Amino acid sequence: ELNAACVTDPFPTPFTEEILEGVAGREIYSFTDGFSGYHQVRIAPEDQEKTTFTTEWGSFAYTVMPFGLKNAPAVFSRIV
Repeated sequence: ELNAACVTDPFPTPFTEEILEGVAGREIYSFTDGFSGYHQVRIAPEDQEKTTFTTEWGSFAYTVMPFGLKNAPAVFSRIV
């Protein structure tokens, strides 16, 4: 199992309260689409085969970061 083999990335994911405190009183806001954002993070070619899964239509591997990977939230938080 891929997640069990991964070393945990200790990068903290911010709490909603921290985010709201950071934007309180600001005049301009931006929005980050987490779903699309995850899919903008490419997986290194040498690591793509580690995400391989098989369906009735064949075997496939992710080329971008999917939801469900153990360190995906930490990676995404570090980027944004």
